[in-house]
Amino acid sequence: MGKFLDKIKKYKNSILFVLSLIILVYFCTINNNLICLCKVLPFLNLYWLIGGFFALLISWYFESRVIATIAQNLNSGKISNRFFYKTIVYSQYFSAITPMGIGYQPAQILKLKEKGITTENAVVILTKKLLIYQTTLAIYSIITSIIYYDQLKNSFPGLILFIAIGVFFQCFTVLLLMILKFESKFVLKAAKRVIFICAKIKLIKNPEKTIISFNRKIKSILECNVKLGGKTSLKLYLFNFLQITFLLSIPFFVFKSFNHEFNPIIETICTQSVVNTVSSFTPLPGSSGTTENGFLKMFSLIFSKEEISVAMIICRFISFYFVVIIGALFKKIK
Repeated sequence: MGKFLDKIKKYKNSILFVLSLIILVYFCTINNNLICLCKVLPFLNLYWLIGGFFALLISWYFESRVIATIAQNLNSGKISNRFFYKTIVYSQYFSAITPMGIGYQPAQILKLKEKGITTENAVVILTKKLLIYQTTLAIYSIITSIIYYDQLKNSFPGLILFIAIGVFFQCFTVLLLMILKFESKFVLKAAKRVIFICAKIKLIKNPEKTIISFNRKIKSILECNVKLGGKTSLKLYLFNFLQITFLLSIPFFVFKSFNHEFNPIIETICTQSVVNTVSSFTPLPGSSGTTENGFLKMFSLIFSKEEISVAMIICRFISFYFVVIIGALFKKIK
């Protein structure tokens, strides 16, 4: 039994990804969606469809500019912007295959260490990046939810609670990062208590050694803190805003690929933002299951009944499975 559990732990991420793939297959086969997709593809506007893929690549570019700017302010040597873009693309694979994207930051740390950036500095860079990203994302989610509130209240009243929970988790992450930055003593005390609790239930063997190691790492991280000027900080928030906007605009490009003359860019961005907020705490890789169902429900106000399932499959391929394919290629090339 023990060996079986060890194997499950070893291949946990692969098993979860396969489950996500099964969910996609399910949505492709239900109601003959795959057949409908094959029938519709020849009539789609190829240029708008390619635009959806480029929107994803551009969002990665702005994300790479964030990490590059922070690293340059930390004086981490002269590293090309191309390397940071590769780092972002490389880490997308680990973000996609792990639950809630938990493999994303560790993959970036390993990549940054290849260029001689210390673990402490890499953690500082990514903590800064995460704080700016989560703050921008929380504000973005709040604004789009407010814009879309009347539509939600009338068409999907039950979703408002889930949106509130999603926004709460985003704001809670920002709060934790701010506490780490300004109240490090509180964090160290809280961590000490958690470590001793874990030691009591025998999750940690040597609590004193763990506390010393944790304290040393936190103090090292705080000492290496990045000092960003007002203009630089503003630029980073702008980069994050553009990153999120291009990522959320993928459904718009898919909508236009169906040869519609109408341009519901604000509606599609707001809708996708709400879908992402609702599905953000789903444990499966790529928030599989809730993202597909959320898309089918929310975008039914924009896409027709004949288009909605096909549009969902295309959007999911661009925003998730294409990410896995490109990330896997970069992982092999290195």
